[in-house]
Amino acid sequence: MKLEVHVYTFLEEDGEEEKRLAYIINENINLMEITAEQQLNNLLEKIKGLISSKKEEDTKCQID
Repeated sequence: MKLEVHVYTFLEEDGEEEKRLAYIINENINLMEITAEQQLNNLLEKIKGLISSKKEEDTKCQID
């Protein structure tokens, strides 16, 4: 059993979205491995960090 997680964003250039993606997280975790639990925990921490960064960015934009 394998878990694939892909978190990405669209790249913008000159105010227009391009057709290509920029992967922020691109993980494949084998759920049968002994290290799967630690890998899942690490993945969750990365995702939490992205959410926190986005909230901080949104707050900064509202202040500016």
